[in-house]
Amino acid sequence: MKKIALPVLGVIIFLTAMLAFHFFVPTNVTATDDDIVKIRVFDGNDGTETIITSEAQIERIVTMLNDIEFLKTGVSIGYIGYSYDVTYYTASGEEVQQFIVNNEKQIRYEGFFYEAQNGAIDMAVLTGDAL
Repeated sequence: MKKIALPVLGVIIFLTAMLAFHFFVPTNVTATDDDIVKIRVFDGNDGTETIITSEAQIERIVTMLNDIEFLKTGVSIGYIGYSYDVTYYTASGEEVQQFIVNNEKQIRYEGFFYEAQNGAIDMAVLTGDAL
């Protein structure tokens, strides 16, 4: 019995440590602007869509988001509504990345909520209004 319990306990400890590492290590959740030629920003508040193709605007948006470290804070499955749905595209039209901006400090990405740890998302830059 002890021979079986020790490996099982080891696996449980390992999985718990991996889960803790996955949840509590800050991450950046954006792609590099080298591949991105278009950003689609859909406003969940009023239904308008903005297509951004200017290299300067793309670089500013991607750099702003890359400079922010995000910490996973919980599962977002089942939640509806958002401020902005942001999608990055390559020259071939392939979707590189899609995430939802809830507010200046929170995004939803791949089924999880993430909170900004250093800085905030400038919504005016995101929508192209600040240029």
